[in-house]
Amino acid sequence: MRRALALFALLPAAFGLHACGANGDTGDELDYGLDAGKASDAHADARSDGSRDGASDSSTDGATDGGTKGDGASNNADASSDAGPDAAGDAGPPDAGLPDPCAYPAACAAATNMGNVSGDTGNGFLRATGSTSKWLVVRVTEDDSSIFSHPDIRAKFTLTHDPNTRFDLFVYRSSGTGDRNCSSVTATGTRTSTTNVAGASLSWSDTYGLGGNDDSRNIVVEVRHVSGPCGAARPWYLDVDGNAQ
Repeated sequence: MRRALALFALLPAAFGLHACGANGDTGDELDYGLDAGKASDAHADARSDGSRDGASDSSTDGATDGGTKGDGASNNADASSDAGPDAAGDAGPPDAGLPDPCAYPAACAAATNMGNVSGDTGNGFLRATGSTSKWLVVRVTEDDSSIFSHPDIRAKFTLTHDPNTRFDLFVYRSSGTGDRNCSSVTATGTRTSTTNVAGASLSWSDTYGLGGNDDSRNIVVEVRHVSGPCGAARPWYLDVDGNAQ
């Protein structure tokens, strides 16, 4: 009987059998189960770490990208702001310097009308003022219609201006009773180095004939800026004296 038991005990070893656990698994299987469990736990940990890293990276990258976009928007806003006034400023006329503030924009055709003054009777007087170059027109009339006297028609022009600014005087007499001369200078007046007054005088004959002639004329006067500052604080005055020389 003992020999039989001993033989029975040797059988498992002879056939490569191993002891089983309480649940019927072999030791190797138990080891495999433990190893598998560890592997599963490690995989789960890895997935968890990956998810956390992914979420963190995604969140961080998203925030970073969002910041970059915000910076881009800010840069765009700055660019737009910079482009606005500069573009508007650069869209104007070419940088060729500002117009001469002492130059008068209107031409002879738009000359300011000073009115009428008699050139052969009385002592009529007209005055105009300004602070820049300017065109003016005055009508000097023939009013003495006597058949016994034929006085010349006369007018005196006196320009007074600031001593630190120079304006010259140009006078244009029309050839006909109703036209206007804007190109052929009849008389000029320039100030001297010691005065701020420029003067010019005109006279023409009274032509008479059967029935008489009207020798009234339109006189264009140009006040032309030459040098020095100008403006409302430095006005000039143009006096026109009729029937005076």
